[in-house]
Amino acid sequence: MEPGEIEATLLRHRAVRAAAVTARDGRLTAYLTGTADPADLRSHLRAQLPAPMVPGRIVVLDRLPLNASGKVDYAALPAQDVALAGHDRPSFRDPVRERIAEIWAEVLGLAAPAGDHDDFFAMGGHSLLMTRLGMRLRREFGVEIPLRDLLTAGTVARQAALVAAGEDAPAPIPAARRDRPLPLSPGQRRLWFLDRMEPGSTQYVVPLLLRLSGPLDADRLARALAEVVRRHEVLRTRYDVAVTADGDPEPVQIVMPAAPVPLRRAGAPLATVLAEELGHPFDLAAGHILRAVLVAEGPRRHVLALFVHHIACDGWSLELLVRELGALYAGSHPLRRRSSSATSPRGSTARGVPAGHRTSCWRSGGNG
Repeated sequence: MEPGEIEATLLRHRAVRAAAVTARDGRLTAYLTGTADPADLRSHLRAQLPAPMVPGRIVVLDRLPLNASGKVDYAALPAQDVALAGHDRPSFRDPVRERIAEIWAEVLGLAAPAGDHDDFFAMGGHSLLMTRLGMRLRREFGVEIPLRDLLTAGTVARQAALVAAGEDAPAPIPAARRDRPLPLSPGQRRLWFLDRMEPGSTQYVVPLLLRLSGPLDADRLARALAEVVRRHEVLRTRYDVAVTADGDPEPVQIVMPAAPVPLRRAGAPLATVLAEELGHPFDLAAGHILRAVLVAEGPRRHVLALFVHHIACDGWSLELLVRELGALYAGSHPLRRRSSSATSPRGSTARGVPAGHRTSCWRSGGNG
């Protein structure tokens, strides 16, 4: 379907005077003039267009820019989107709604959390992003929500109701206290046990390489990395053994105070640095399970090589690390997080409670 067909569908709405459709950042954007009611216009589009062809963003203008021939000047259309909802973001009293709004911002690439009654599709969402959102909600709250239900619940408020309907625990698990050693999650226990079985193993050293071009402030980068570690306790946690009241040894995790992260500068070839670091195991009992090396390949070309033990990360959490590190280096503050890296009590699970309150993976946030 051509953009012209989408424009024609928009113009068939009684309250649309003029319309233009473009593809920006891989998403369809509709520009229009008129007095169309947002909800009515979306219903009109969905009734006549396949879901992938419904513009995810709609910008209402006083007039469309025209070229010398009197036709729409697509190059002159503004890049900024204007949300149809257009209302101020409310403060949330419900932590579930607040967390869902934060997840929306991450999935949709928004600069700030969504509002309680914003429309997922109006803010640039589509069915594939809704599928990704459903996976995030399952991971975060421990509830399985069918995609068909999510597609008809396009607001934060309605999705919070779906989460509530899937709960089966009477009360949330409180965040663990930090004045004592903390128990390990099942995943942590497995990796800790494997580490004890094979001391000095480098099998679980996870590398992450970030190529950086342009002028670089290495000191600023080091401060940004230290802030990421401060925000995420699991990146500054060590793993030891304590004796229980019954006299049995039990693995525990101990959160260490925030401290600067050494950023080693290297002029050696990247391959040499990788060989050295991938052959250097982590000592879980000592902590410091994140290492950073800045490799200079030229005056304006660098590679930031990060090495993390798998007990503290997975593929998704590495994506979060990259986003937060970039935001902090640029001077902005990532979305606030409430979650922690430890569980209380050990082995407990709670559906409907943000996963950061019961899992040990730092992916769900930190304390910034």
